[in-house]
Amino acid sequence: MIYDSIDVIPAKLFFKVLETGKLSLLSAKNELSKEKLAQAWSNIIDEYESQDPDKDSKKRLQLSTQIEVYKSRMKLVSYAVSALRIIKDEELIELLKSYKYKQTNESFNDFLDRVERENSNEKVRISKYEAQLEQLEIDEPNENTSFDEVVISFSVIAGTGFIDTNKITLSQYLALIKVGSQKIKALEEDVER
Repeated sequence: MIYDSIDVIPAKLFFKVLETGKLSLLSAKNELSKEKLAQAWSNIIDEYESQDPDKDSKKRLQLSTQIEVYKSRMKLVSYAVSALRIIKDEELIELLKSYKYKQTNESFNDFLDRVERENSNEKVRISKYEAQLEQLEIDEPNENTSFDEVVISFSVIAGTGFIDTNKITLSQYLALIKVGSQKIKALEEDVER
């Protein structure tokens, strides 16, 4: 069996795969190809994002990804420039060209100095993304609440009774969070009246 939908994947397993990136957990048999596992995970993520009540989670993921991409790019360009100061290598020059760093009428050393300056400017872009990510975290503080506590709390709020946290599927979990959130919102509105 392969978990390929939020209707069948246990919620705990979903969050474990999300945290570890181990797609092999999606199947009891290890004989499935990486492509099939990747496709199954992609389907699950698409379904999850379409039903996730926390719309900022996608933005958080995108910002975190952008930050890591630019940090990696900065390091790569910095290492390439350091290596090129020692020995001129066509592959590294091509790498810099792929990142839009092209030598003009300047000397090779001036070119490398310019690349270093422009590359260090990426820190501004990274800082901008980090500030946006930090603002999301400030807007919604992250409490260290276990998965079991969340499920049990929302099942009490929603009035569903006991739910086995080891067997709840991701779609059931999302529905529970949605119903619980609606009840909390209704209670808050009643208190305000």
